[in-house]
Amino acid sequence: MAPSQGFNFEIVTIADSVKINDALKNKEIDANFFQHELFMKQAAKRLNANFVMLNRSYTTVFALYSKRLKIKTVDEIPVGATIGISNDDSNQDRALKFLKHLGLINLKEKSGEYFTVQDIIAHPKKLQIKELGNYALARGLDDLDLAVAYSSFLLQAKIDLVPIALDDIGIADKKYATGLATLPEKVNDPNIQKLNKLIVDPKLKDFINTKYKGTVVPSF
Repeated sequence: MAPSQGFNFEIVTIADSVKINDALKNKEIDANFFQHELFMKQAAKRLNANFVMLNRSYTTVFALYSKRLKIKTVDEIPVGATIGISNDDSNQDRALKFLKHLGLINLKEKSGEYFTVQDIIAHPKKLQIKELGNYALARGLDDLDLAVAYSSFLLQAKIDLVPIALDDIGIADKKYATGLATLPEKVNDPNIQKLNKLIVDPKLKDFINTKYKGTVVPSF
């Protein structure tokens, strides 16, 4: 779509979600397009930076998966199973609230802005929680009984699994939608504004619905 509007840009792939925001702060890139608002704010706090989230484009399915266990329901999860969750604050918070909603863990009152593994209290399933980076969760499915992960990371790892349970509540929450992040001084840059319009173009919505068939859903 971009060339048809006389707009060319360079796509830079950085296989580390932490370093992508480092690159934005250091002005090595003008914008990035991979994260939701909570993750962006968490990164901005860590870097003592100021990032701006523009249009939100799509939401990735967040779900409970298993490659090792041949099960279809949460009730079939064995006692003592190992489960991987994200090691970053915002996604770990989401995973823990999701697991509590499924009745798999109990949580005490959170001690900070986000729930962490330290907030888990006794629960019947006695799950063994493993904290991993988002990219490592998909790769770790061979060694874990279960993982709470984004479908996009499974897609990148060429793993095709049917979710055991979906975080339907989070899917409808705009704060988990992937958006275009940039620096305050870049917000009104003509090229950034062109890109900002492209990520909510109706043609992109059709492409997402056709190609990803529910694992990634438009949020506009």
